[in-house]
This record gives sequence, C-alpha cells and structure tokens, in this order.
Amino acid sequence: MTWSKASNVVRENMLVAVAVPSRMLSLPFAPANWAKTGRAMTELRRYMEDILEKERRHLVQGLAGCGNLLSSLTRSSEGVKGFQASKSTDPPVKSSTLSTADILGDIYVFSLAGHETTGNALTFAIFLLAAHPEVQSWVQEEIDLAHKEGGWCSEPQYSLFPRFQRCLAVMLTVALFAAIALSFVDWCYQLETLRLFPSVIAVPKYTHNEQTLNINGRLHAIPPKTTVILNITAIHTHPQYWGEDSLIWRPSRWIESNAGEKQASFTPRDETRVALLEKETLREPEPGTFFPWSSGSRVCPGMRYSKVEFVAVLSTLLRQHRVEPASLGGESKEAAQRRVLGRLADCRFAMTLYMADPNSVAMHWSLR
Repeated sequence: MTWSKASNVVRENMLVAVAVPSRMLSLPFAPANWAKTGRAMTELRRYMEDILEKERRHLVQGLAGCGNLLSSLTRSSEGVKGFQASKSTDPPVKSSTLSTADILGDIYVFSLAGHETTGNALTFAIFLLAAHPEVQSWVQEEIDLAHKEGGWCSEPQYSLFPRFQRCLAVMLTVALFAAIALSFVDWCYQLETLRLFPSVIAVPKYTHNEQTLNINGRLHAIPPKTTVILNITAIHTHPQYWGEDSLIWRPSRWIESNAGEKQASFTPRDETRVALLEKETLREPEPGTFFPWSSGSRVCPGMRYSKVEFVAVLSTLLRQHRVEPASLGGESKEAAQRRVLGRLADCRFAMTLYMADPNSVAMHWSLR
C-alpha cells in the first residue's frame, strides 16, 4: 500500500485500529476489515520507521535534516543522544530521551489525527463556500489584499498568517457548529443553514477528588472518581454566547472592526471595504464557550499547526479560483447549492466526525 492508501484505511477503521490489539487483527477468523486494517498499520509503521532512520542518519552525520517536527523529535531520540554522548568528552549528563516507540506514536498522531481533522474541516469549508458565494467573495477580499501587499510568488509565506483573519474565521465557524442537523434535517433545508460537526463533539473529564461547580449561583458537588462529559455542541450553539442566530453559518461573527463592532453582514467588495479590512481583528470568545481543540493543560498540541495548514490551503485555493457545485442537467444554481447543503447533513462518527460521501457532489473550479 502507498502511504496515502494505508492512511485512508486506518482512518476509516480508526476504532478497530485503536481498540483491537494488533495481534488479533491477523487471526484467521478475524473480519475482513480487521485484516485490512492490520496490513495498513504494518505498512504505516514501515514507512514511519524508514523516515525516522533516514532522519537519524542525517543528524548523526551532522547534516541539517528536514528541519521540521520530525527533526526535533529525532534529536531527542535514544539513538542520536547516545551517538552524540559517545563523541563528547564532557561528563555524562542525565537527560530524558524519546524511544523509537515514542517517536512513532507522535508521528502517527500528527500525521493521521492532525491531517484527518484539518482535512475534514477543509472539506466542510469548501462545501460551505460553494453553497454561500457571498462568503467566498468576502474571504477573497482579504486574500487579494494580502497578495497585493505581501508579494506572494507561488505559495503563501508563514509571515502572512496573521493577515488572514477571515480565512481563520471560516475555519472557526466550521469548527463551531454541531450535530443538530442529524435531528433537524428538514429544518436545515428550510432555513438553508448548517449545523456542522467539530472534530470531537464531547470532551471527557474525570474527577480524582470531589469538586464543586458554581452554576448560576447554585453549588453542585461532583463526587470523586466521576466521569463528566462536556457537551461541546451545546456550548457552541448556545444563544447566550453566540446570539439569536447561533445556528446560522456566519463567519463574519468572528470579525470585529477597530472600533470593536462586529460585522453584521457580508457586503460587496469596494474600496472602502478593502481599506477597512486591515483594521479588522479576530473576536475572542468568552472563556469556556469555544473549545474545539479542548482547553487548558490538555489543549491539542496541534492547534496552531491545524490553523496554519487550514489557512494556507484555503488561501491558496481561493487566490485565483472560485468554487461552485457542478450543476446536474438543467439544475439551477440555487438548487445545486441546496443539494450541497443536503450532503453536508449526512455525516458519520468514528474517532472524529466527517462527511459521509463528499465525492458524491462534484465541485466546479473556475478562474476568477
């Protein structure tokens, strides 16, 4: 299997990969998807071991390596630390090192969990932008200004990342909305709004000791050794924090002007709007009201990585192109957009939430 194929197999069978011991995946009586998952996991491990060994050789030989996260992990590995210590005349210093298993686990998490969640967010975003062309134009205003003043050549530079507030607002809005669509599909169609899924719809917590919560002035005692599930979808769509239109997909809610006023709607592109764009800032939600990457000491270590990756891909796609649903024979643009929204309502849950069959709706990309 190729890396891409093996990754897709493991992603589609994530529960099997996580919950079933590897030795059981190859048993003769095991289900077919278990055996397929086992082969994919073996291939992925072989790919990761090859990459790690190549990086170790580079670092031991004094070469720069690939200069990314893998290099940092490899520098802390047992093999490289041991080699460097053998060449040094200084007394040995006690330091923590990462084992091969540790590094392979980190690569696995970042490559599968990281790319899968961001990839799903990008899929949702592209479908949403295709169904909402006015939002697409709004995002492209920002991309045009960054391109004009930043001087892109073939790809965006990391230094421009803080400029893409609207691109990031699209991502945050995709992460904001939840699984209500599954229960209210007809309502979704009538209102032409979307309730999207964050990658993880609930965060489990565990109390080692008794804890007391103060909720609206009332004290609630949580006994020790109790599992508490935080309902992300309820918080992310609560009108108290997000307004009466909390169920409406509106990325502009995340953007504030220099005067602290939230944008009320999308406006056509004009010189005044472009002039004001540089003064826009990203809204900071109230603490405890938005946590698609969790929060506190357990916050997802890939949060910044996913934001940069999402913004880089989206800004590159929309820099010179527009996307719209490919119309079926005789279908109007409005009907095609409703069909896209209908596909978004059909999602699945494994370890994360994802669109069931995005390939069933073709997208048409055209030069601007």
